[in-house]
Amino acid sequence: GIAQPIGNTTETIKTLLYHIFYLQNYLHLPQARLPLYWSLAIEEQFYILAPLLLFILWKYFRPYFTIIITVLLLLGILTRFIVYSPDTDWLMDVRWPFHTRFESLLFGVLAAYIFITYNERLRSLSVFMKGVFFLSAFAAIGSALIFGKDTNGYFNSTWQFTLTGFGFAMLTLSMAISSFDSYIHVSLKRFFALVAKLS
Repeated sequence: GIAQPIGNTTETIKTLLYHIFYLQNYLHLPQARLPLYWSLAIEEQFYILAPLLLFILWKYFRPYFTIIITVLLLLGILTRFIVYSPDTDWLMDVRWPFHTRFESLLFGVLAAYIFITYNERLRSLSVFMKGVFFLSAFAAIGSALIFGKDTNGYFNSTWQFTLTGFGFAMLTLSMAISSFDSYIHVSLKRFFALVAKLS
């Protein structure tokens, strides 16, 4: 068959610029609706804004750091409740925009902060409490996987991403404070450390 053109030169340049500047998750162009590219946009937008936000919070509002991060998390969750309606364009209004998804990444920031700030206290938790951490992580991730779908719906638009973000943050935190590393061979630890450093 004959290859089909992707559009005129103006559309191609416009789409290229959208992708270069990671704006494709907010644009309604057919070329922007490509698998994974929208998620890269969310990540890049977060990685551009998060260091600036964290620097300002740490420098000027350190005593209120946890409160402000928690408020931002709640705002992210609340935004999806505000946006949701049965007629919502789920992809363009809920799944793809940064302002409806940033709290999933912010859970990771909060988990890292908790791990650094309360490291000794977390490591000294009882086996039962560490088990509670793991169970809450698996319950959250499991609920998102079982009940969540890639389609418009109340749960999919409101709680699905919150449970996923919370679950993986808790799982990471649980793994970090557990004693699993004592069962991992030193060469494998070095490999994981190298992968983490490169990441």
